Amino acid sequence: MAPTTTPERIWLAAERTDGWLYLVSLTGPTGARNSLSPQLSPLVERARSVTSVPLLVGFGISSPEQAAGAAALADGVVVGSRAVQVAEEAGPNGLREYVESLRQALHGATEMPRAAPGGPS
Repeated sequence: MAPTTTPERIWLAAERTDGWLYLVSLTGPTGARNSLSPQLSPLVERARSVTSVPLLVGFGISSPEQAAGAAALADGVVVGSRAVQVAEEAGPNGLREYVESLRQALHGATEMPRAAPGGPS
């Protein structure tokens, strides 16, 4: 689901999912960004208003801080482009350290309160 997806389409996708929805955090090309998209929070709110399935956020998330911010809104985070970039630049050990930094940031984010799911499931 993208920031341009209507609540009706989100509901339809939620009815047909095998258990979760992938939310694209922004419109535009994929890749690492300097900040979390301002389009994300309204998208999560729209999705939560029509479904209670877990929401996973990806697309443009590259730093531990961004991952924690996304995790504070949604149920999971997907990091792709930045992880590939780190692996290419820093090798396996650098990737391991990067993933550990994400894990630590997400651990802290899971301790933050989250809005209760709403809408039909």
